[in-house]
Amino acid sequence: MDSDGTDFIKSVALFSELSDDQVKKVAKICSTRMVRQGEVIMTEGEVGETLYLLREGEVEIVKALTLKRRAGGFEEGEKAIVKLRSDDVNFFGEMTLLSRAPRSATVRSVTDSVLYEIRTDAIDRLCSEDADLGYKIMRALGARLTNVVEKNNKDILKLTTALSLSLNNKK
Repeated sequence: MDSDGTDFIKSVALFSELSDDQVKKVAKICSTRMVRQGEVIMTEGEVGETLYLLREGEVEIVKALTLKRRAGGFEEGEKAIVKLRSDDVNFFGEMTLLSRAPRSATVRSVTDSVLYEIRTDAIDRLCSEDADLGYKIMRALGARLTNVVEKNNKDILKLTTALSLSLNNKK
């Protein structure tokens, strides 16, 4: 394991195009956070101020749901929509780099995990000081969010098709 985290940071897609000097700048603004199994890292609806790099462990991204019960009324629940593993060099909370909008999901640690935290104000400052670094990060962020939108569009199409088939079978 690299002692300053630069090898790991360079392996994260968001920072993979940075020069070695730029990666060192990012490493300087990272802080390490140890989380225990079951610990909530961020909560849906709270204002985001931190981007997370998953150094070790596994986390799940969970969305709140309201479900109608058969007996009438509604029940609050949650649905794990994806699990992220450090083996896949994952990061999350990246939307906070573009907007201080409320978090879109809750993230909970499935195992004891090690995260690198990067505060939004620190990355903003870094991008202001090094425009090339900022451009590279925003370009990688744009690619990531484009992939998410494309995946979500495919999922929505599958769900609407399944719903349409289900409704047509009930007629």
